[in-house]
Amino acid sequence: MEIIKLLAVTGYYQQGNNFNFIEEKSWRGTALLRKDLTFEGIVVDNSATSNFDSLISGTLVEYSGTSLIKFFNHGLCPYSFFGMSTGKELIGSWAVYDYVHLLIRNAGRSKIIFTEIPMDESTVVDITSRIEAFKEEMDSSSKRLYNSLIENMDHTVEDFIHNMEANKDSIEREIGSTLKKLEF
Repeated sequence: MEIIKLLAVTGYYQQGNNFNFIEEKSWRGTALLRKDLTFEGIVVDNSATSNFDSLISGTLVEYSGTSLIKFFNHGLCPYSFFGMSTGKELIGSWAVYDYVHLLIRNAGRSKIIFTEIPMDESTVVDITSRIEAFKEEMDSSSKRLYNSLIENMDHTVEDFIHNMEANKDSIEREIGSTLKKLEF
């Protein structure tokens, strides 16, 4: 699939139901956005305890929001992030996939910021090779979840749009902002 944009991405997460985000609970990296608005990228946590690559994979649903999963290759369960666009950032929630108990546990609030950066072939090659290296090291549970994400992306987009349209007013009240298309 054709890459249309190179994006810098910063994600913030915090436990609980408030929107107070701090740098110590964030991650940064670069993502490759495709023509169908799916993306993959490599991010690194801003935590002193974990400075290894993580894979993010997901979609920018009609530039109205995002649904993505952040995968780890160091014995940690994946996190999912879901957010609605305020125009400049995506505000929402995050959850942890618990392979042991076979459930998804809501964990708190999230904020994700995508910023377009100049297309640079060496950066695209570097990120692509890091993505492929990461995928080769994925455990079987993460591979199944990743494959399910990719196979069900159309369904994810449909569900996102339906949820956004059906709950727009309550979502806007909850995040304290009007929903707008994401601007780069």
